[in-house]
Amino acid sequence: VRAKVLERFEQIVRGTAETLGCQAEITIKRITPALVNDPSISERVQETSRRILPDFNLHTDGYLTMGAEDASFLLEKVNGCFFFVGSANKERNLDYGHHHPKFDFDEEALIHGSALMAAAAMDLLNAK
Repeated sequence: VRAKVLERFEQIVRGTAETLGCQAEITIKRITPALVNDPSISERVQETSRRILPDFNLHTDGYLTMGAEDASFLLEKVNGCFFFVGSANKERNLDYGHHHPKFDFDEEALIHGSALMAAAAMDLLNAK
């Protein structure tokens, strides 16, 4: 898809420039690749999450984001899984969006995220 988008982008830019009697110079930089989770590792991490954080709402609905993440470079080299740990807490009024001036996060999320990361690593290492 990326290759097709870049190909069409170049065609459209050059065609528009030519139509207007101009020349176009295009420089494309590959900043970060798409981050793709390994399905089997993702499934194991989800199992670990259900086991150690049973009261949490695990979302596995195929959430997609266009946000850039340099972990994608790591996942090009080794199989892995990138996951989000929610930090919103309505009871403490910590549920504003990331770019809202009142944004803050519930620091309990750090404990939960660390616990999940450590437990998932142990589960994956013990499975081998």
